[in-house]
Amino acid sequence: MSAIQEKNDIQFIDEKAESLHAEKPHQVVQIDNIQVLGLHPDDADFYLNFSEEKKKRVIHKVDVRLVPMLAVLYLVSHIDRANIGNAKIEGLVEDLGLSGIQWNIVLCMLIWYVSTSRCFLVRNGTNTLDCTKYILHTITKAMGFSNTNAQLMTVPPYVAGAKSAIVWARLSDRFYWRLPFVAIPLSFIFIGYSTVISFHGDLAGNIGPAFFAIILTCMGIYPIQPAGSSWAANNLAPANRRAIGVAFNICVGNISGVIGSYMYLDNEKPKYYTGFGLSLAFGATGFLISFLLSYRTSGAMRVRPACLRKR
Repeated sequence: MSAIQEKNDIQFIDEKAESLHAEKPHQVVQIDNIQVLGLHPDDADFYLNFSEEKKKRVIHKVDVRLVPMLAVLYLVSHIDRANIGNAKIEGLVEDLGLSGIQWNIVLCMLIWYVSTSRCFLVRNGTNTLDCTKYILHTITKAMGFSNTNAQLMTVPPYVAGAKSAIVWARLSDRFYWRLPFVAIPLSFIFIGYSTVISFHGDLAGNIGPAFFAIILTCMGIYPIQPAGSSWAANNLAPANRRAIGVAFNICVGNISGVIGSYMYLDNEKPKYYTGFGLSLAFGATGFLISFLLSYRTSGAMRVRPACLRKR
């Protein structure tokens, strides 16, 4: 009797008779304590009957064969973006005779090229990170470091950002909750940029606080894209909607890089009120929107079971 009752509790979310998939409705399935939407019954049966030993072998194959290749591609895709900042502090602007917003146009073209190429390499979209890469060398040089030392001083923010992305991702998966692990990093962004902009360009006189603020900013930037893409994927079903939604999320992120390339203007250095101010505003806006998104998603989840019960 309990087995029959349990079977009847399966929630179907695509029951329209006119649907092309009406004969194969999707269902809500719990897999490894995660509620999964949009799975075909055959796929759900496959996952539920997939042994733990087979899961371990599959994960091991992914770790050995896929992750190293993606890591190399990710590294290569970031080298060019980091090197353009190195080239600027080494005199690229002067050597090419660039003036006004010509440097920003160069950045825009580079971001567009890298973003387009990256669609075929590594799925990564938060181009606020790109803008930070391009300007970070200039920021460290404004703190009073020489060209070589300015490049070396960009390492700690990157290391902190990488560790932050891993820690927040593991915590998010551990608690099966996206909101705090998106909102908290976003708060790091607007706190960090608020601190930097408050020095009014006097970074050399406030090296410690300014450098800490930059590290805090990178710790906020790196985790956002993985968490945002996961959040989008978790709330879209069936699979075709999920694929479109995640791709759209990445597309918007890539387009933002074009906007970001015009945020940091040479005629404002070292204050960069426009760049720091817009980065601060984007972080604060994202922080607020993350709560709105969570509220709307929670509301939809409360309404859907009620509708299903009425059926």
